[in-house]
Amino acid sequence: MASLTLLAECQYYRAVAHLDHLVISVRDLDEAAARWQKVTGIKFARGGRHPGGTGNCIGVLHDQEAYLELITVVDRSSMDGWAVLARDRVGPLSWAIGTDDLDRDVEELAARGVTVGEVANGSRNCPDGTTITWRWSIVGEPGAASWPFLIEWPTSGPTRLGVTASSADVRLSAVTVRVPDPGDLAAALTGALGFSWCERGPDGDSETVVTDGEVTVILIPAGYGPVGPVSLRLRRNEPAEQEAQNPELLDGILINVQAEQAPA
Repeated sequence: MASLTLLAECQYYRAVAHLDHLVISVRDLDEAAARWQKVTGIKFARGGRHPGGTGNCIGVLHDQEAYLELITVVDRSSMDGWAVLARDRVGPLSWAIGTDDLDRDVEELAARGVTVGEVANGSRNCPDGTTITWRWSIVGEPGAASWPFLIEWPTSGPTRLGVTASSADVRLSAVTVRVPDPGDLAAALTGALGFSWCERGPDGDSETVVTDGEVTVILIPAGYGPVGPVSLRLRRNEPAEQEAQNPELLDGILINVQAEQAPA
């Protein structure tokens, strides 16, 4: 399917809400971070531990709010929702839309008939002893990775994540997500969260494409495959003579890295 190689891409005005991050469940954080960095060029740093018994590594992208989160269970006795989801799973776990007004967007989605969970507080204890916090809400049915959750940070930029590593030459340009209802999700993203339409699939039988003005989100019907993020397109500054890189599968996600020459 063409959409799995992320051929579609579009750029419009920057939406108020935006693609914040993707959550990918792995068995071993250090091993996974090394694999992801080798293929993508993204630098990952230990993010710390969540109170619910999970730990993560954070991959910050160049000059973007969007980032990648590798997550694993460190307390296998925990019954926290995230720990339960990640305990026996490797691959895409969820994805998040960032907003500057969570209460407004929750209310707007609910008014449109979208199932929205209660607003909750989240936190993570960082390796340097500091604690970062956020507010978030589930969108859609709990545990369904096809619909993103909403997240509101107290600040913007990489400092909100509690890590210092950054990937100076890598940007996320597009993500493909397999969902049961591309049209419904696209309508929620554009109608309530300010995303823009790029193109609409006829009768919902083909890909539906929206954008936050920076990252293209390609929604494809679930069919019989797993739901959630299934492929990423990254752009990496490399010498012009660098050979093209073939797409590679990492923890259930097809990674397509495109080289582009840095400005002189």
